[in-house]
Amino acid sequence: LFNGDFVDRGSFSVEVILTLFGFKLLYPDHFYLLRGDSSRSERMVTSALPSPGPMCDLLWSDPQPQNGRSISKRGVSCQFGPDVTQRFLEQNKLDYIVRSHEVKAEGYEVTHSGKCITVFSAPNYWYVVMLAHSDVV
Repeated sequence: LFNGDFVDRGSFSVEVILTLFGFKLLYPDHFYLLRGDSSRSERMVTSALPSPGPMCDLLWSDPQPQNGRSISKRGVSCQFGPDVTQRFLEQNKLDYIVRSHEVKAEGYEVTHSGKCITVFSAPNYWYVVMLAHSDVV
């Protein structure tokens, strides 16, 4: 499952979307793409803090190095430890969690003994955000 924003902020947008489409063709029943926010009105809506609940937890929870759960550094949802990841994988007969929607300077991060992988495909995201909010151009 890949969450939106595949192509709108990265310098490798074409490569990213073609790779994702290729995987969708190879694994049509096991590979899912969720559409990103593409219009100004959608961005305004999604920029607000999400409402608490299962969907918020699914989309906004982040991994942490220590076991258990804690309050999220983002101010919404929670953080989860390696024990939570392992229990989730066992209960759902999965091998890995591959997630997005968390900025990673290197574009990705592998945590929880290699079982939780964060992918962020917009390498110049912070530059674009800072430029858009800067008084100095």
